[in-house]
Amino acid sequence: MIIKTTMNVLALLLASFLFSPNTMAWSLEGKSNLELIEILENHSRESKREDAARILGERGAAEAVAPLGERCPNDNSLSVCMASLQALAAIGGQRANLQIQSLLLNNGVPTPARVEAIAILLPVASELITSAIPRLLVHYRALPEEISIPLIDTIASLQLTHFADIPLFISVDSEAPRAVRLAGHHVSELFQHTHLWQSHLALLNDPDTRMRAHCAESLNNSNLPSSIIAPRLEAILESDVEGNVRAAAASALLQHTHEGLLPTLHARLISERHPTAWSAIIDLLGVINNQSSIEPLLATFSQADRRPVGDMRKILHQIATLADESIIPQIYALEQNYQGRELAEICRAATAALSVPIGERAAQLGRIGAIQQPSFQLWDSSTPDPAYAPLSVSINNNGILVLPQ
Repeated sequence: MIIKTTMNVLALLLASFLFSPNTMAWSLEGKSNLELIEILENHSRESKREDAARILGERGAAEAVAPLGERCPNDNSLSVCMASLQALAAIGGQRANLQIQSLLLNNGVPTPARVEAIAILLPVASELITSAIPRLLVHYRALPEEISIPLIDTIASLQLTHFADIPLFISVDSEAPRAVRLAGHHVSELFQHTHLWQSHLALLNDPDTRMRAHCAESLNNSNLPSSIIAPRLEAILESDVEGNVRAAAASALLQHTHEGLLPTLHARLISERHPTAWSAIIDLLGVINNQSSIEPLLATFSQADRRPVGDMRKILHQIATLADESIIPQIYALEQNYQGRELAEICRAATAALSVPIGERAAQLGRIGAIQQPSFQLWDSSTPDPAYAPLSVSINNNGILVLPQ
């Protein structure tokens, strides 16, 4: 009985040794390249096909390039596909690299293998990646993100400026996957594309607060088409749920400001709770400098206890610039509520300014304190917007990117 048990144990140990992966791989080492190709193409066991691919790669078997290239589209095993791809990389050379490129271009190849193909080709055959980019990104709406994003990033890393319109166009397309749009936006920022403002404008509705704020802030440029940008920024100031986004929009509006903003600014002056956004609204009212702002500015006196003294100084300076002595009682009442504090001093200076004719107020206004004027640009709607050359790419009714011929 003991002898029989011992024999069974030895048999099991022998079987486990013979059929272990290392042993099976060792058993293939003596095979010729043609035999290994036969195993790669026809063996029923996945591990045998995988080992055959690996050994062919280690040998640099040039005759195996085509058979290895056929594995990914035809073998249902991802591990065999990946082993074949790595074998092609090990063999190297133009024929092997072209096979790898064909795998990248083939929609029937598993996504992980196509991603690996990009990583393999980029350092050794970047020209093949370059030629593949337009052929793949025309389908960016449907292309797996794991493929499209590295390709878009490659446009920047290889400085393929002749493809610069592609990532810009993708970033603007609301039907593209969000991560792909953001990749296109990032590359467009790196290239400082002349149409970058379109990308910033399109991503003002991004779900990420920081991205919306960044895009709003980036529109703070008077050389952009204000007739398009000003209404969008005004809408953001009115309705975005995040204060830092509203603040960025208000600050950017300083470069696209006009009197048409006054109703929105007057309403936000009362309802705005974000301190930076509120301060930017005061700046906007200051540069527009319209008498219709007097009453809304006076209404802010009820908020003085929770507003920075610097902002109240700006408000009183503007009131003292625009109003007449009939406003003095309201300023006096504010002064009485803040006796012994800096705001009371500012109120007395504003009252003194309002007590003299407008033509003599300059010296008195200086007593209110230094008011730093922000950089701004008044937009004249009769002035044409800057002109931009059209993008070289478009999209057809099937959602396919149309490239220049």
